[in-house]
Amino acid sequence: VGTIPADHRFGADASGCLYEVIFDFSGGISHRIFSRAEAFKNIYGQEVVKYTPADCSVTGPCLNNISDIKDTDGNYKLKGRVYHFTGNLNIYDNVDPFELKNGSGNDSGAGLIVVDKDLYVNQDITYEASAPAKLKNLASVGWLVGQNVTVADYVTNISGAFLVTGKANSSGGIDNGVFSSGATSVASLTIQGALVARQFKFERTYRGNNEPAEKIVADGRILLNTPPGFYDVLRTLPTWQFRAPQ
Repeated sequence: VGTIPADHRFGADASGCLYEVIFDFSGGISHRIFSRAEAFKNIYGQEVVKYTPADCSVTGPCLNNISDIKDTDGNYKLKGRVYHFTGNLNIYDNVDPFELKNGSGNDSGAGLIVVDKDLYVNQDITYEASAPAKLKNLASVGWLVGQNVTVADYVTNISGAFLVTGKANSSGGIDNGVFSSGATSVASLTIQGALVARQFKFERTYRGNNEPAEKIVADGRILLNTPPGFYDVLRTLPTWQFRAPQ
């Protein structure tokens, strides 16, 4: 049994002071994590790369699509940054797999991808299989989505810690905040990481090899190499109690 109180805050210290992100059921997300303060960084010193065409020429590096996260060597590396997409985001690279690589040297392998509107997952999202030289190099991604996440029915594996918040409407309620796994009977879906949303639509009806149609595997990366915006998350995660069936 899991309990998440209303107006629950992820990323607060013991005094209630927010480190980075507010995630609550009134639709609040702190803009401090992806607002640039100085030298293209937020107030926490993390580089923010934005997709806001109107201010690209003024405020520094910008994103045109998901492939812009690629490093100069052509690999997807997060480098401890916050990537902010102000509209919808489609995960699809028609050239390469969307595999998040470990960092190297002093580069962090963690990163946060903020999507103001909808996230469409049209390609598997995976991590590099090999072990990194340092723990801080371990690839680890957080997804902060303002509206909905929709997974294509042919996608079989996605990775990361997903927070799907939804947004407040004019009536004081919440719209969106839905995670949809994609309706199909021919493929299962494995989520490596964590998943928090206002509503879940587990739509797959796959049956085979005694495997579930949808499976969430807590891989521990959010704790081993915490993405920006997810610090101190252990203190504010829901509490779980395991009970024997009656």
